[in-house]
Amino acid sequence: MVILAIPAASVFYAMLAGSQAQAVAQVFVTANWVFNWAAGVVIAIALVRFWLTRRKAVDERALDRSLATMLVGFDLLIISIAFQIAAITPAVGLLFIAGALAWIVFWLPPARRAIVTESSVVIERDPATVFAFVTNDVNQPRYVAIVESVEKITTGPIGPGTQFRGLVRLGPNKTWEGTSEVIHYEPSSRVTSRTIAITPNLEVLTFEPVGRGTLLQHRFESEIRYNQALLGGVFLRGAQKQRLLAMRKAAWDKLKQILETSEFDR
Repeated sequence: MVILAIPAASVFYAMLAGSQAQAVAQVFVTANWVFNWAAGVVIAIALVRFWLTRRKAVDERALDRSLATMLVGFDLLIISIAFQIAAITPAVGLLFIAGALAWIVFWLPPARRAIVTESSVVIERDPATVFAFVTNDVNQPRYVAIVESVEKITTGPIGPGTQFRGLVRLGPNKTWEGTSEVIHYEPSSRVTSRTIAITPNLEVLTFEPVGRGTLLQHRFESEIRYNQALLGGVFLRGAQKQRLLAMRKAAWDKLKQILETSEFDR
């Protein structure tokens, strides 16, 4: 917002320039050229950063820095276009910057960037058995396709404060390693955990007896990072939710296969 506020003040001054309008317009033409080149350089730097990390393990902070660099580049590009417009019609140039500022402010509330998915499955096993298996994340590689390995890194029985470290395969050459922590634990009933990351998230699993089996319900809450939202990532939210739900359904199908057959006893 600070980056865009400076040209906004300049364009507003041009609207009040009166007899100096022609001279101000010439300045805007020069500024358009300077900011256009600066935008190209900054965006190129961001793209090189993305390219260099494409085959490495995901580093959230490094990704966020690259996104921030990309945003600065787009801010400079917006300024360049605004000056180009303002050289002809200052009022329209000011409105163009105002639109960009409105976009920045609109995505500030986390609620507008939230991603929430809910799913459930009925497993023909008693709640205690299902709870013991599912809440031990070490078992995840057996039924969650993208999880390659999980290890328990704290001592003692599973409960509040228990942490697991897992390795997730995101693509042929892309992995992510993270740590999850149990924050609420009710035996055979409910467990809440979160992944320790810069992106807020919460995972809630509930277990209810139903007939001779267990109703397992899953709720996942997260949000699109602010930088990603500004770059248009919010428009992919629907597709992202569908991928998460499809992955969860596949996991539930595999989980049922394990817990309802002799595979569970292996």
